[in-house]
Amino acid sequence: MPRRTCYVNGMQQVSDAGARKLCQVIDALLADGPIQDRLADATRYLDLLEFYQSEIPTEIFNELIDLVDDLTELLSDHGPNMLLTPEQERDLTNKVFSIYIEISGGALIF
Repeated sequence: MPRRTCYVNGMQQVSDAGARKLCQVIDALLADGPIQDRLADATRYLDLLEFYQSEIPTEIFNELIDLVDDLTELLSDHGPNMLLTPEQERDLTNKVFSIYIEISGGALIF
């Protein structure tokens, strides 16, 4: 079966597997459940995404890493049982949604 590709932000060619990993990081961050679990899943998917790093625009990859690093630091400052406030959840959602829009070139369905 030939390798299928999609385009990130209309410019860069990304394999289906790379695009899937990008979406898995986003899905993990926005999933239901404790932020600790969501962050652990996002970190795992980011580690897998490194394999496709050459396909992904550096800015997008770095934005995801920075977001996960910021959340990791927030958790380490407030303890393992920390809950995000509604405002923090909203900020996280806005940041992740902005990355998603950038990845999909403005399309709401990817």
